Amino acid sequence: MLKKIFIQNYALIDELTIDWQDGYSVITGETGSGKSILLGALGLITGKRADTNVLRNPEQKCVVEAFFDLKRFNLQSFFEENNLDFEPLSTLRREINTQGKSRAFINDTPVNLAQLKSLGDMLIDIHSQHETLNLKNNLFQMKLLDDYAGLTQNVTNYRAEYASYKLLKKKIQQLEEEIREQNKARDFFEFQLNELLELNLKPGEQEAAESELGLLDNVQQIQSALHTCNHLLTESEEDVVSRLKQCIQALDPVAEMSDSLLELQNRINSTLIELKDVAAEAEAESLRLESNPQRAAEIQDRLDNIYKLQHKHGLQTVEELIELQNDFQAKLDGHFNREQELDSNRKVLVEKENLILQLATGISEKRAKAALKLQSKLNELLVSLEMKSAEINIAITALKEPADYGIDEVSYLLKSNKGQNFMPIEQVASGGELSRVMLALKSVQSGNSEPPTLILDEIDSGVSGKVAHAMADLLTKMGADRQLICITHLAQIAARGSQHYKVFKSENAASTFTGIQSLNHEERLLEIAGMLSGFKTTDAAIENARNLMHLN
Repeated sequence: MLKKIFIQNYALIDELTIDWQDGYSVITGETGSGKSILLGALGLITGKRADTNVLRNPEQKCVVEAFFDLKRFNLQSFFEENNLDFEPLSTLRREINTQGKSRAFINDTPVNLAQLKSLGDMLIDIHSQHETLNLKNNLFQMKLLDDYAGLTQNVTNYRAEYASYKLLKKKIQQLEEEIREQNKARDFFEFQLNELLELNLKPGEQEAAESELGLLDNVQQIQSALHTCNHLLTESEEDVVSRLKQCIQALDPVAEMSDSLLELQNRINSTLIELKDVAAEAEAESLRLESNPQRAAEIQDRLDNIYKLQHKHGLQTVEELIELQNDFQAKLDGHFNREQELDSNRKVLVEKENLILQLATGISEKRAKAALKLQSKLNELLVSLEMKSAEINIAITALKEPADYGIDEVSYLLKSNKGQNFMPIEQVASGGELSRVMLALKSVQSGNSEPPTLILDEIDSGVSGKVAHAMADLLTKMGADRQLICITHLAQIAARGSQHYKVFKSENAASTFTGIQSLNHEERLLEIAGMLSGFKTTDAAIENARNLMHLN
C-alpha cells in the first residue's frame, strides 16, 4: 500500500510530503484548490506522460517519489523478471528535467517508463471523474467485465493473435492483387521468353557466325588470293623462295669469314623456312575452303533471327538478349513463387482463424458466466445505494465474426424503475446513477485481486442526501479491505474517513501555492461543518458534522 509521497516543483506545488495510512482516507478542499494536481503527480508514478509544463520553476527539475509497503503483496516475481532488487518498502520515483526529459527509478535503479507503469498499475488504481463518463462506452463496459472475470491477460493474448491474423489477411490481399496484375502480363512474358528460348542463344555466337558467313560469301576471292600468294612465293619464274635460295648459295663461300656474314646467311635461311611454311599454309587453306551455299543460308537465317530480336528489344548483342531472357524467366519464376507464397499464407490464415475463434469462444464462455455473477452482485449493491427498484443486465451479443476483443459485444442495460424496460445505460442513466453504478463496480473489483491502493476522484458526483450516506457506508466497507483514498465534496462521505486531508491554496506577493495538511479531530469537525453550511460555519452545522463523524 501507499505509505508516503514526496512532490517537488510540480505545477502549484513547491514541495510537500504526505504520509498515508491504511484503510479509508478522504481528501477535501475548495474547487480549484489543487486536488487534481495531486492526482496528476501520482499519475507520473504510474507512467503518465509529462513535459516541461509540469515544472513550477522551469529552471529546476520536478521530482515525484512514492513509497509503498509491499510486505503483504506477492510482487517478488515482477522484481525478478525485471532484474530489480526487491525491498519490502519500495520506492517509485519519477524526475522531469528542465528540458522535459523524464527519468524513472524503482528502488533507485533506473528503469524505462513501461517498467514503471507496469509496477505502478499493480500498486495504484486511480479512478478519475472522466472514468465514470467512460461507463457510457461499450468497450469500457467490456473491459470492466473482463477485469472482473480475470480475463485481461486472455484478451491481451487474443488481441495479439487477432492483430497477427489481420496483418496476414492484409498480406494475402496484397499478394492476390499483385498476382492479378502479374497475370495480365504473364502471357506477354511467356511469349517473349519462348521467342528467345527457341533461338537457344550462346554467348559469342553472333561474332563467330558473322565471321564464318564472311568467309563463305567470299570463297572464290579468298581462294584466288591464296593461290596468287602461293604462286608468287614458290611457282613463278622469279618466285621469292628461289631467289632466297640463290642468296644463301651466294653467301656460302664467304659466310665463314665473319660472324656477321654467317648471321646474315642464317637469317635469310630462317626467312626461307618461314616463307615455305606460309606458302604451304596458303595452299592448304585454299584447299580447305569450298563453296557451301546451304551452310551460308543457314547462318544468314540465324543471324537474321538474332538481328530481328535485337531490333525488337532495342539491343545490340546476343549477351544482352540472353540477359533479357533471364529477366523474363525470373519474372515468371517470381510469379510462380508468389502463387506458392499465397497458397502457403492461405493455409496459415485458416490455422489462425481456427485459433482466434477458439480463443474468442473460450473468452466468450467465461464472459457469459462472469456477467451473470457480476450483474447479481451489482444489483445487490444498487439496492444498498438507494436504487432499490433498479436492475443491471449485462447483455452479451454474439458478433458475426471475430473482432478486436473477441466475438462479443457487451452492453450494460439499466432499468431504473419498476415497469420500465432495460435500456443501454449510456442512454438512460443520470449522473448520480452513473456514479453509483461505478462505485458498485469498484466495490466488486476491490475483492478481486485489484491494486492494493484505490484512489477515487469525486465518484460521488451527482448524489446527495441519503444516497450520499449509502455511498459512504459502501466506501467504509471498501476501506476495510484495501487502502482507499477518496476525493470528495460531500460531508457525508468525508465524515466517514479514518484519515482526513485538506488541500488548500495560498498566495504571497509573487505566486500561488498548493498545499495539503492532515486534519486532527477538531480541524475535521470544522472542515465538515464548513462543507455542510458553505460560507458561514454555524453551530447547527458543527453539530451536524459531529453527528456524521459519530457514524464512523
